[in-house]
Amino acid sequence: MEIEVLDIPLLERAASVWFNLYVNEFSTTYNVWGLVVKQSVVPDSLAPVVDAVSLAFFARQFDYAPALPLAREKYSKALTSLRNSIESQPNGISDQTLLAMFLLDLFEKFTNHDPTPAPLWMGHVAGGVSLMSLRDRTGVQRSDSLALATQLASNFLVSCMTAAQRVPPALAQLRLTVSQFFDTGDPRWKMSCVLVEICNLRAAVKEHELPGIEIASRFNSLDQQAKALMERFSLDWKPERHMIEEPSERILEMHYDTYPSHSVAQGMLLFSVTRVFLNHMVQEHSELDVAPFRPHSVGPAETIEQIARVICAALPPYTTISRSDRARGDLMILRQMQCYTFIFTLYCVGFYLDHASPIRTWVIKQLHFMSSDLSVRNARKVAEMLEAGDDTDPWALQNMLGSYGFLA
Repeated sequence: MEIEVLDIPLLERAASVWFNLYVNEFSTTYNVWGLVVKQSVVPDSLAPVVDAVSLAFFARQFDYAPALPLAREKYSKALTSLRNSIESQPNGISDQTLLAMFLLDLFEKFTNHDPTPAPLWMGHVAGGVSLMSLRDRTGVQRSDSLALATQLASNFLVSCMTAAQRVPPALAQLRLTVSQFFDTGDPRWKMSCVLVEICNLRAAVKEHELPGIEIASRFNSLDQQAKALMERFSLDWKPERHMIEEPSERILEMHYDTYPSHSVAQGMLLFSVTRVFLNHMVQEHSELDVAPFRPHSVGPAETIEQIARVICAALPPYTTISRSDRARGDLMILRQMQCYTFIFTLYCVGFYLDHASPIRTWVIKQLHFMSSDLSVRNARKVAEMLEAGDDTDPWALQNMLGSYGFLA
């Protein structure tokens, strides 16, 4: 009996992987998919955009270079379609057009590996935020519109952070508008406010506007805010701690933590890596002893080590995979993507810890394991960067890894 081998076109394969894996499984923290959630019902106006981003994702995820020429061809068509759409809407830009800008921004994150962002690297999200900021309260109150406005604002904030640029007026205005629909006491919203302050302070440091001791003082104040929010977050999303009886190479200490979901774990990583960065900045810019900032608490180096232990305790559930789960191709790909989201955070831990730290050694071993045993892209490269004492700035590394395109 002959078995017929189906020759599925590349575009169809890419779209299937994009929707089934990225949209429906991995990027559940993105709340914009209500506008386009099924491969079979993509609006004609979004078709070239979805084609471009799905091919770009396919090429990046599976290291499949032949998909890139077609992805760029579709991207060019999508740009033309986007320009025509904007010109045909003089009285206001539709949600679908703004979603197209959101998707084209993801295309840039999937395809641009340059640690120094090019203009288009944040051009689409900046344009989307500028257009959305022109809407008043009624223009964002629909659930889909609000989801889109929130996600555009969040992504642009991360882009500004990685580029060490100040938060522009359009983003500040959009955040003010969407804040009317949120509980501004929520720790995640408050954390975004801290990120705005960090973003502006990073830009001031880059432009040499402040003396070192003032920089240290302001970063210390932001860390105290982030610490309080992280404690509140931990109460709301308390992880379950598991003790082990025998030492394991995959577990730093004699325990590991599981969070209610991957998106919650990602929230913990965001809080944690932010505090690692803040404490490093306090340490780097302190001209005097840090005691005046923290008369009753540990110093920045000790704080970084404490946070590193929290981060490392969250990794084992993703790197420990049963034989039956390994046999499921779809589950293994999802697990690889989830492990990939840890690479930036693990690099920050290794980058900011003392080189003699045993935690740093453990982190490097985990990155090598993720590469050799789980085939996680870029894990070995990052491990080798740490081993070589590479001085690549963590924010530049995040750009190289695909930024928030792979941190959803």
